[in-house]
Amino acid sequence: MPPKSPLRVMIVDDHHGVRVALALTVKTAADLILVGEARDGQESVALCAQCHPDVIVMDLVMPYMGGVTAIEQIHQQYPAIRIIAVSGFGSEAMLHKACQAGAAAYLTKDCAAADLLAAIRAVHSDPAGAHSD
Repeated sequence: MPPKSPLRVMIVDDHHGVRVALALTVKTAADLILVGEARDGQESVALCAQCHPDVIVMDLVMPYMGGVTAIEQIHQQYPAIRIIAVSGFGSEAMLHKACQAGAAAYLTKDCAAADLLAAIRAVHSDPAGAHSD
């Protein structure tokens, strides 16, 4: 049996430091590969066609196009891409909007690195989704 291909992950966040931290976390995992980074929802929608991610880690509050709108557009255009919504705000309303838009899971930005990696693997392997907090 041939070895499994690494999961292709894209990070979307308007804060450079957060993107770097999330990217470094992804790069620590042998079974994941970072294929792209975007600064806002608009850029993330455009990058999907180039990067072909399996999983996107998407901030919800960003300029130009917020995460909920980007999740909705990506989910419509690329239904196989699994999206994990992340936010510094753990509000129920935000969680509900992200899930309605097509997010497979939701994490707060203060989650542990191990939880982020587990969520990436879980949403990819579970077509029904793996909602978290």
